[in-house]
Amino acid sequence: MGEMLPQDLRRASLAEILLNVGIVNQKQLDEGLKLCQGKQENLGQALVTLGFTTEEKMMKAVSIRLGIPYFTTFDGMIEPEAVRAVPEPVARRLLLVPLLRKGDTLTVGMANPLDINAIDELRQLTGLHVLSVMTPLSNIFDSIQFAYSRLASSSIAAAPAPAPTPERELPRIAPAGASDRKPPTLELELPGGPSAPLPQAPASATPPPKAPRPEHERTQPGVPILNEDNSAVELTTAILQQGMGLRASDIHIEPAEKIVRIRFRIDGVLQDGRNVEKSLATSLVARIKILAKLDITETRLPQDGHLRFDYAGRAVDIRVSILPTIHGEKLVLRILDSSKSIKKLTELGLSEPNLKSFTAAIHRPNGIILVTGPTGSGKTTTLYAAVANLNDATRNIVTLEDPVEYHIDRVNQVETFTKIGLTFAAGLRSILRQDPNVILVGEIRDLETAEIAVQAAITGHLVFSTLHTNDAPSTIHRLINMKVEPFLLAAALGGVMAQRLVRRLCDRCKRPHQLTQAEMNALGVALTPGAAYFEAVGCEACFQTGYSGRIAVHEWLNVSRGIRELILKRSSIDDLRELAESEGMSTLQDDAMDKAGQGQTSLAEVIRVTREEHEA
Repeated sequence: MGEMLPQDLRRASLAEILLNVGIVNQKQLDEGLKLCQGKQENLGQALVTLGFTTEEKMMKAVSIRLGIPYFTTFDGMIEPEAVRAVPEPVARRLLLVPLLRKGDTLTVGMANPLDINAIDELRQLTGLHVLSVMTPLSNIFDSIQFAYSRLASSSIAAAPAPAPTPERELPRIAPAGASDRKPPTLELELPGGPSAPLPQAPASATPPPKAPRPEHERTQPGVPILNEDNSAVELTTAILQQGMGLRASDIHIEPAEKIVRIRFRIDGVLQDGRNVEKSLATSLVARIKILAKLDITETRLPQDGHLRFDYAGRAVDIRVSILPTIHGEKLVLRILDSSKSIKKLTELGLSEPNLKSFTAAIHRPNGIILVTGPTGSGKTTTLYAAVANLNDATRNIVTLEDPVEYHIDRVNQVETFTKIGLTFAAGLRSILRQDPNVILVGEIRDLETAEIAVQAAITGHLVFSTLHTNDAPSTIHRLINMKVEPFLLAAALGGVMAQRLVRRLCDRCKRPHQLTQAEMNALGVALTPGAAYFEAVGCEACFQTGYSGRIAVHEWLNVSRGIRELILKRSSIDDLRELAESEGMSTLQDDAMDKAGQGQTSLAEVIRVTREEHEA
């Protein structure tokens, strides 16, 4: 970023920046300029002396104005590969910290990211493009000492280095003779006035004592405290470990105006975690970006990445999604725990009739089987179970996914890559030339993919895929509305499985519950008031939620001769549903009520899922 700044920003006025951002008012600025006249003190130093602002506030203001990321610490951000690219004497002389090397780009921390001479020299020395981020000068000295001491003491070091002096005895300036450069300042021209560099903290300055945190930002006992006493590495580890311990599927890191909110999606429902102090947001996000090999200098555009986290002796894959918001970058971490084994068909929670019919359908030599439902409804789990059931030496099974979530032995798994043209449609065409018996297409998103999948099913292949629809009968109408020819669909379609996930009641604390009239009205079914069910209570085993894990509820539509005739006639969804139910189809609500009657879930969960189905 430092090498790419336009000339007008390089010569920006500190006075203008501080006024525009609201760091000082006009009266305070005038007093600062008056104090500067006839003295060696610059404007920035004068404003600090007068108590109008601090070095950190001014650096943040410049960061906002110039669009350069600002960090108070580089904890957890310094990578050995970057440090090896810059000799220690050069880092001390140019007063910069090597942070991250990604390809031919080197990211460094500088107190003055506008020091074009230093950036040009480093570019010529390393042969790399140079991006710069901002940090206080005191952090430069500390980080240089830490980075090169760690490199020298590790086996990665190219040559042995003298043992460092204990930290408290180290001077916070470059060694004698190592540099003749003055501490860098941001030379920002004042309109009609003297140059106004940002002040630098004295080498011996110590940070001011931390103010006590407000009560609403304090954490509760029993969970790691996420405040300035924790490093970025510790914070990241604590958040990921807590998410794994809570069996979360997703971790949300959400910046607010004064705090960063941590939330965990547990059993399909978001629950509040601990608040992180806003001052740690930048370093926390930067740490996760580094782990996911993303650009730490890019804060204005969405980014997606992937990292691996060691937990309880196993490697856990985590997908990272970053979205810029008005209060900072929001992160969602999707946990893909490959240690979870692929389920068997008998472990999906299918009723006996559904299990028998679904198993028969997937063992046909050809046809297309669709699994439908919203995101996070267990569609992939069902498809993987079906593929695993068919996975033997006699079949060539190929999957096309976005992304590949779990690896299956003996199955050829392909991941889409839209940027280079590997879409579902393009990938499916190539798969058909690979002599497949079974094909799994992650999702049918457009007519082209739908037509190829249907043609593959008609020409002797067994195809599995997914759609986002509310129920099984509406899936048929969705495909017809996508312009799939009804005569092709009627010939190819083998069955549709609609499903949702409901939370499973905790066996330790669930208690009997009698059906109320209000619940019966919400369900819209005629039941006997007072019928026995169970309800959630909450205990230590289930983290006081009353639930532990999730189970699927299903709606299996077997495509019979009568259903095929209705497809050919383009019959309505109601007609399709009426015939399917008359032939034995159990609706999502029916299956959910059966599981509630068995004590597996609560009526509250049935109502929640049923309401979402009707409102979708």
